[in-house]
Amino acid sequence: MNRTDFINIFWSRYMMIERDFIHLSEYVKIDERNYSTFSNEILKQILLVNVEFENLLHQIAMELGVASGTMANYKTMLFDTFHWDSIVNQKVKVLNTSIELEPYKEWSQIGNGVFWWSAYGELKHDMIANYTKGNLNVLLYSLAALYILELYVVKYIGDKTKDMDVPNDISKLFEICNLETQDYVYAFETYGIRESEIEDMFKNI
Repeated sequence: MNRTDFINIFWSRYMMIERDFIHLSEYVKIDERNYSTFSNEILKQILLVNVEFENLLHQIAMELGVASGTMANYKTMLFDTFHWDSIVNQKVKVLNTSIELEPYKEWSQIGNGVFWWSAYGELKHDMIANYTKGNLNVLLYSLAALYILELYVVKYIGDKTKDMDVPNDISKLFEICNLETQDYVYAFETYGIRESEIEDMFKNI
């Protein structure tokens, strides 16, 4: 998968999913006091976000030729193949709020899963019994996890192929806290100049 494929197939869908969530937030405010709020629309978005999360992980696994199918396998892939230990402590800020999320934090404990993925599995297997788990908290953390994964993947592609290591647009919902990239995107298809390019410019003066 090259950067163009990633943007056209995965990042464009992420932005579509994010727009749906922002529209939802006009009715259910992003606030910790609303975390337990559940509805059919929230449930629908949880299912969509987590399917997309799984699709991206499966795509990575196929290209690397590693085992897939379970979150334990995917976790091993992210840690061992990509050396993404930093993903555990990665935070995102929810724009225009004081909320910071660490959706992978539970992975810091050996054997632990992440609650939002467990909730997704429970919803898939018994929606009646677990209907209230289709709530804002699960959706927000699921979407933050997908956002982080998308940025890590495009950085990996950029590093591997010497292409830009950022997507072609910025999130209107999240800001990642600790991910260093060579490139910077300000808006749709609008990029900053790399430090190395600035240094080259001065060398020629």
